[in-house]
Order: sequence, then C-alpha cells, then structure tokens
Amino acid sequence: MLNAVCAAAMRQTGSDGISRLNFMINRMTPHNLSVDLEQGETRAAAAQPPVATLSFEANDQSWHGTLAEESGEPVCRYPYDEESIIALCRIDQSGRSISLEGETDFTPIEVVVAMTKALHQALYPDAPGKWVFCRWESEHWPITIPASGLSVMLSKTLGSRLTKSAVAVGGERIGWVYFSARVEP
Repeated sequence: MLNAVCAAAMRQTGSDGISRLNFMINRMTPHNLSVDLEQGETRAAAAQPPVATLSFEANDQSWHGTLAEESGEPVCRYPYDEESIIALCRIDQSGRSISLEGETDFTPIEVVVAMTKALHQALYPDAPGKWVFCRWESEHWPITIPASGLSVMLSKTLGSRLTKSAVAVGGERIGWVYFSARVEP
C-alpha cells in the first residue's frame, strides 16, 4: 500500500522523490482504495474516517492526502515470503533490534515491515493478537537499502499496543516504523 501511494504521489507532483513523509493507517479494510492528494497542510474532516492519511513535501510544496474505500475488493492479493527475509536477519533481543545480513529482492518497505514484525514476535511472544504495520515516517522517499546494514531497533513502547522503532542503514536513521497490537474481537 505504501509503495503504491508514494508512487501515485510522485506521479501527481511530477517529482522523483518526496520528503517529510508521514503515512498513517487508521484502520484495516478488505475494499479497494483510492488516493486523494491536495496541496496544502490540512484538510477538512471527511464524513467517514479515511483508511489512511499521509502528508509530505514535493517540489517545495506541502501536500496531504487520504486513502478512502471504494466498492469492490482487490482483484489480487499477494502474500510475500517474510520467512525468506527473516532467514537473512539476526535478532538481538537484549538490544531490541534486528539486522539484515544478506541481499533480498523485496522492496525496502516490505523488508522493514517483515523485520519489524519478526522483532516484535521475538520480544513479545505471548502478546495477544498480531502485530501490524500502522505508520511510517521518513525524511525521504523512496528509501533504498544495501545488501546488508539495514537495522530496526525498538525505541519506544507506547502503552501496551503501540511501538515506535528506528530504521537505520549503516547506523544512520532513515525513518521510523510504528506497529500496533491488533486483537481480534
């Protein structure tokens, strides 16, 4: 979802990259999504809360957007092999971190999400429900990762259901990834 939204943002703004990206998923949905982007910093409240929101800068302009549900369900969904990513990683439970130690063909955000999920599962094996990606913040997009040197370190646990982790390449932070503990009713 994040890759597609950022690609749409770069197409609409005519930019090959965006900055000060803040992407936040508000809720899950099985429906198709549409993205609506506007210049400016704020947006009037929608009748129905959006599935996700984003804000960013492109070409020295501030933008904001929403992802709203549309009718129908996606024609295809494809799970990706998170285990093949995790097989290339080393988890340091005492350091509350995970490091990529090999090359993968997945997109950077797919790698970050798989690594962060595995880190949460290792640190909180008895947590009810499942950990899901809910927010990304970075100074630049697209992000690139080398064959190794990518790491995710759990920085904060906010309450019992939200975490914030630093994403770094070669020790330099490139973004923040947030996860939420989703418990099925």
